[in-house]
Amino acid sequence: YGFKESNSIIAAMNWAKKNNLQAPFVAMGTSQGAFSSLLAAAKNPSIEAVIAENPFYSGQRILFEYPAMKWVPKFIKILAFKFLNIQIGTNIDDLDASKFLTKDFKTPVFLIHGTEDETISQKHSEDIFEILKNIQGSNTISKLWIVPNAKHQTEWNLDHKTYEKNVIEFLNKALDHAARLNEE
Repeated sequence: YGFKESNSIIAAMNWAKKNNLQAPFVAMGTSQGAFSSLLAAAKNPSIEAVIAENPFYSGQRILFEYPAMKWVPKFIKILAFKFLNIQIGTNIDDLDASKFLTKDFKTPVFLIHGTEDETISQKHSEDIFEILKNIQGSNTISKLWIVPNAKHQTEWNLDHKTYEKNVIEFLNKALDHAARLNEE
């Protein structure tokens, strides 16, 4: 659900630093990878920007809202939840954007989500963006792009030119902002 993967992102970044590869460091992921990228940036402020496509808001929320699981009785979901805690070796309650996107989180984030995503509702990205606006203020560089007619992980496929243009614009702003902060 993203906890261990966030540590892998940080390990890759540390390896790059150790081998004198130049910053800036940007994390990009989709679905669970998007959540992992957000969590990695919260753990390590050396990540200067995050591009998060179709992230989920929390492990618990995705388990209870996942469309393929709608027919499963709630008590079975609760048991599955407890089993997942054992399986992944962490409390899945901690995999919650509201718990790690705190006032100290300054990393610009570009959230991308499709209106037709049946795996993870666009509401997850909208809720994450609300947290970012609250902690980063009104002149945040963080951005939410809701892509009409896009399903889970299909945003680039629908219009790769617009996708790439938006990502490049975001990165230019985010990395320029990071460079100014590093000068201070």
